Amino acid sequence: MKHIVFVESNPGNGIEAISIAKELGYSVTFVTANLEHYMKGRRLDDHPLRYADRIKECPTNEPDELLQYLKQFKMQYPFDGMLSFSEFYAPIVAEVAKKLGLPACNPKAVKTARLKHITRQVCSENGIPVPRWGSGNSLEEAYFLAEQIGYPCVFKPVDNTGSRNVRIVYNKSELEEMYEKNRLNLDNNRGLKRSSDFLIEEYLEGQLVSVETFSMNGDHHVLGITDRKLTGYPYFVEVGASFPVEIKNFKEITNYVRHLLETIGYDFGPCHTELILTNRGPYLVEINPRLAGGIVPQLIYKATGIDPIRETIKMFVGEKPDLTPKWKKGASVYHFTAPKTGNICALKGVELIEGCQFVEKFQWKVKIGDQVRYPTSNDDWIGDLVVVADDATAANRIVDQLLNQIVVEVNDQIGDDSL
Repeated sequence: MKHIVFVESNPGNGIEAISIAKELGYSVTFVTANLEHYMKGRRLDDHPLRYADRIKECPTNEPDELLQYLKQFKMQYPFDGMLSFSEFYAPIVAEVAKKLGLPACNPKAVKTARLKHITRQVCSENGIPVPRWGSGNSLEEAYFLAEQIGYPCVFKPVDNTGSRNVRIVYNKSELEEMYEKNRLNLDNNRGLKRSSDFLIEEYLEGQLVSVETFSMNGDHHVLGITDRKLTGYPYFVEVGASFPVEIKNFKEITNYVRHLLETIGYDFGPCHTELILTNRGPYLVEINPRLAGGIVPQLIYKATGIDPIRETIKMFVGEKPDLTPKWKKGASVYHFTAPKTGNICALKGVELIEGCQFVEKFQWKVKIGDQVRYPTSNDDWIGDLVVVADDATAANRIVDQLLNQIVVEVNDQIGDDSL
């Protein structure tokens, strides 16, 4: 029986991966520095973590400490692979896995992908188009870089996720606000400190897409391209995605991503690369050394029959992933957000969604009376809608039709939108 170790997790795909590994017949150990971070007062027999064969608490924030623990653990419980579905832990896990002789991506490539300023530096040195950019650590550097690049520009932490603390800034006052907001939020709530470095980069207009790939044996296999819908201006909150989208310059886009991955030395596992399609061609937003987040892996499965989570797990225990499409459809997701900060007073049109034959999933994460805020990151999703149709265009059209009939009403609330 194969044995896989999961190190930490994100709230969605990583927890689901445990039950999928069990379906594959593997033994599962879940390792965390703080189990209560996941339990939040729930009993284990009422939590998805109950599917793990073993749960171990040990240091996970430093590679040397994790390595020493797993060396001892491996003597008693030999295991075939390890991975993390939390992007924060991807560099640590890659480094430890390599030292244990387990399947893993090049640790240097994972670290390069995680640190957005290092990614841009490598791209710039190798002639790969990226927005004009600069990185810094102080407010004075932020002022200087914004003046050099020109307003409006984008402020972005170098190692955060979920569009947190990312926004367009138009002047020094907004720049100061984002600098302070980032400086005061350097903990990922697990004791793993983020870098205080930030990017200031050129604001580019164009379509936002992501290219979903699996890398192995020198090949970067493209599953397809996902388009993105944004809200929350001047923030960048992803509220919509569909897969797979048909784009006329598909080959140019995918070759650009393959070149990116080869340049940074990315050689194993799934990757989620976001791009802006400008009138000058594709430009990098970020390389994420992981599967696409949220519901996108489920969209890929609904559209193609390929289960990215399942195939990732298989890769990391040394088995060959099956990336052959089983069918051809299209899938789209919409994440509801609040129109303003306040309290939910009405959710209208729900019966229309529930009666639609194309709806695969629909849920509200809030109820009447709950406090919500104007969206500033992906943390502010309040509901999900997934539609499957003959292709992504048709799925998108059905989503738009349903959205025209859904109303989220919020009472006014005095306070800061950044609650």
